[in-house]
Amino acid sequence: MRLLFTVADALTAPGRGVVLLPELNFVGDETFRVGESLRLRFVDGAEELVQIGGIEFLKPVSGRCLPVIILNSKSKEDVPIGTEVWAIEKSAV
Repeated sequence: MRLLFTVADALTAPGRGVVLLPELNFVGDETFRVGESLRLRFVDGAEELVQIGGIEFLKPVSGRCLPVIILNSKSKEDVPIGTEVWAIEKSAV
């Protein structure tokens, strides 16, 4: 498992779920796909597996596009600031 990021903010995307910030930073040739699992580790130590509901690109007024993860099954209140988002190792095919 690899720590992808710690949630600094979350935005509600009406009809889509919650957008987690900051952006997703890829390492090497790493890829992520809709439907793959991630582990959320909450500040209180509890953990939960969730599925990626979407990967979108946000474009700030200035700067580069930012790849972000959307969780369809969660709301902003379900993923508080400080929650860690961990990648799950993919098994070799």
